Amino acid sequence: MKNKSYLTVYVAILVLVTLSVSGCDILNPSPPGTPTEMPNLLFTQAAETIMAQISQDLPTATITPTPRPPTNTPLPTLTYTPTTTFTPTKVPPATGTATLTPTVTPTLFGVTAIKDDFSTTDTGWPVVDSPNYRIGYRDFAYQIYVETVTSPIYSVRSWNYADVRVEIDGQKRIGPDDGYYGVVCRFTDGSNYYALVVSPDNTYTIFKAKGGSLEVLTEGQADPGAINGEDQFNRVRGECYGSTLRLYSNDRLLGEAVDTEFKAGGIGLMAGTRFIGGLDARFDNFVVRKP
Repeated sequence: MKNKSYLTVYVAILVLVTLSVSGCDILNPSPPGTPTEMPNLLFTQAAETIMAQISQDLPTATITPTPRPPTNTPLPTLTYTPTTTFTPTKVPPATGTATLTPTVTPTLFGVTAIKDDFSTTDTGWPVVDSPNYRIGYRDFAYQIYVETVTSPIYSVRSWNYADVRVEIDGQKRIGPDDGYYGVVCRFTDGSNYYALVVSPDNTYTIFKAKGGSLEVLTEGQADPGAINGEDQFNRVRGECYGSTLRLYSNDRLLGEAVDTEFKAGGIGLMAGTRFIGGLDARFDNFVVRKP
């Protein structure tokens, strides 16, 4: 019986220790109505405490993530430079009145060398039908139709002139107002020549092609009424005399430039677009005069 009493006391002490370790307070039991916690909660709390202690004892490791490339990496910028581009900057109208006085009198070019009213289709002008442009005789006139953008289309003859005046009645039949048309002089090949052109938006340009690159020699806004708009004809005249290039519209001097690059060459017609394609230019009453 004595041994049984000792065993009873031992079991009681063991229960007290177990309850104490598990967090139970036998002196302060849960109030009535408080649900009894499940044993697995005690285990979970004990496990969390142990893991927290282990984590504090372990050395701290720093992980530096490898940077990922951006998902929207932009494509490299490609630069395309066409062999011939003609996009001149528009010049605003001058605030004052400027008068250009020709140093070459109109009577200097007194000899008529060539005349063509394009009433027949056998006078030797080029005829080409391309997806991007079309040149040839049409409706008793000569047509240059330009579908491409920033690429002048010319039609020239192999007649060789140094000092020459080229005249033409030019018209924009359809297309953008900032398209242009006019004459060509001292044409050596498709990469070397002078061009003198007007636009229905009342602007003008004299430019030079050299080695396939186009250089504006002069450009500007014409006086009101100097260049007819829409589908009206303009009498465009280009003079190449010595180092001086002059451009007229309806007998009014628009501008002049000085350049010594080309001395002589072929003559012809030109049309082109700047920003919008689809220009249909018509030409009539072609006249070439020489000193």
